[in-house]
Amino acid sequence: MTTPKPPAPKSRPAKLPLALLAAVLSAVFCIGVFVLPAEPGRALRGGIGPDDAISLGWLMGAGMLGAVASVLLLRDGFGRAGRRGWLWAGVAGLAASALGGLFAGTLVMPGYGSMLGAMTVFFAVLEHPTRLAAWLVGVALLHLTARRWRR
Repeated sequence: MTTPKPPAPKSRPAKLPLALLAAVLSAVFCIGVFVLPAEPGRALRGGIGPDDAISLGWLMGAGMLGAVASVLLLRDGFGRAGRRGWLWAGVAGLAASALGGLFAGTLVMPGYGSMLGAMTVFFAVLEHPTRLAAWLVGVALLHLTARRWRR
């Protein structure tokens, strides 16, 4: 008599590829929201002073940490197969954006920054259609990366 095989464990996306991609996407988002809309050509002319560079570096670092933490917490929402998988990825992308902004805002300015950080992504995306397209591409990249590295 043979015993039935135990059910296979649910596969989960690998952490490292998602964390790296989330960090890169967050850095690009910070540049697109906080650097590019500033005075045209200011960064290219070397007009970013030491205080600006330190602030921007801290803002980007906090954003990257928030993005990595939120994507790792919500990684099971990415990488699923089929139409439902894309729906899960969209919901996980919305949640990760809010949660990552909350984490980043708390690091930058506890309390008030926590509230604003959670809304920053949504206001930035609603403000400009290019940012919306970039956000959608970012969520799709996370989803496809999670699908590729699902274990």
